[in-house]
Amino acid sequence: MASGTPPQQIRHSIPTNQTQREGAKPTPIKTSTRKAVQNLTAAHTYSTVDEESELIEEPVLEKVLNIDITGDQLSAILGEEVKKGLAEQVDKITKPAQGKREVHVYCPSAILLNTLSLAAYNHLHPEPTPDDTAIVFLLNPDCQLPGDVFDTQIKPDIVAKKCTLAFLEEYLQQLHQSVNDQVPPNIHSHRPSHGEHTSPVELKKITSAQNQQAHYCRMTKAARVDMVRVFGACAKVQGYQFTRVDACGAVVSPTYGWSKTDFNPLLRYVIAVYKSESERDKDCFTYVQGTEQIWTIKLGEVLTVRPFYATYPPGRATWVAAGFNEEGERRLVKVSNIDVNVRSSEQDLYEKAHSKGWIPGLARAVETKVISSTPVTEGEVPIARRKTAVVLGSTGEPLNNCGSVFEFLKVMYDALQSTLHNPLVRVAIPHD
Repeated sequence: MASGTPPQQIRHSIPTNQTQREGAKPTPIKTSTRKAVQNLTAAHTYSTVDEESELIEEPVLEKVLNIDITGDQLSAILGEEVKKGLAEQVDKITKPAQGKREVHVYCPSAILLNTLSLAAYNHLHPEPTPDDTAIVFLLNPDCQLPGDVFDTQIKPDIVAKKCTLAFLEEYLQQLHQSVNDQVPPNIHSHRPSHGEHTSPVELKKITSAQNQQAHYCRMTKAARVDMVRVFGACAKVQGYQFTRVDACGAVVSPTYGWSKTDFNPLLRYVIAVYKSESERDKDCFTYVQGTEQIWTIKLGEVLTVRPFYATYPPGRATWVAAGFNEEGERRLVKVSNIDVNVRSSEQDLYEKAHSKGWIPGLARAVETKVISSTPVTEGEVPIARRKTAVVLGSTGEPLNNCGSVFEFLKVMYDALQSTLHNPLVRVAIPHD
């Protein structure tokens, strides 16, 4: 794999993750396959590239939390008793008592979000559904999430993940009990990994968390190759605001003041998190539970891979992983969000490069698949991107392995000589 800009190098630190979704069984995977994937990717430097982009302020909430639901529909979801309970939590958030911040600020915020999540679940699923269809918002004060292969070290105050309805109801009861007992709930065994985390929420007392929250959303999207978009929220005593990040843009809402009667903006956010989970590319990507960011990818063949490189959205949001197919053959998967106006595909370029014979050291494409199309971003210059996966049968050598400009020039010399003068050569050219 080659990149025009050398990636930002970060520490190679892979924490162990034994976390599983509540009510879900671990995805079956051979121990030998798991170790082989880990050994293969251990040779890579785990990297991310932070492509700086403008955070756009969007005054219309419906364009930030762009889901198909009207204000009247939102107002009809919450009953009077539920609104009364939510108003009590708003009181605690805007006038926090003295003492443990985890109890007096974090718990009321989590109670509010999980109460809205329960209402959203009942609205979206009027009939009984299988397990793992609810969203729980877990307190996560000052704790890093497991499975952080890129060493991002993000620590959102509240993290969301899929769960069973029973677990959502149980955790909501624990939160209420924590307020009564003045002891924060213990959720260490339920904390989601980066492959399960759905939405970050950041809480502050006075200072703004807008940029921090946007950064959390971008890193969450970079880790969740299966998700199309990520929604996030940040709150302080004066109010709250929302963020949406996808391959086409990063937008943030205005700050909304706390209200004891109007919970529609917060409910819209919670339902947007449900929508983002339901619209992910689950037919192609499956996170292997209880692992350090190992994924099963179903394209033309079934692959078991682990990521080692990513760029943050918006933009191409490239995600690269290495692993094996079911026959034990090495594969490298590159998932990018390509501008729909780009005519040639990456596979076309590989085929053209190898059309007159294999070029040593240059990767070879096995398959290209268009996975999904991201919705067009509204604005003066609309952008539409198409998520595309390229499977390489050989990994080649990254250009940043070149130790000097001279080595880089020798590599380019090899490629030019192999292509232009002797396309059938299968051996390296001497550099005397």
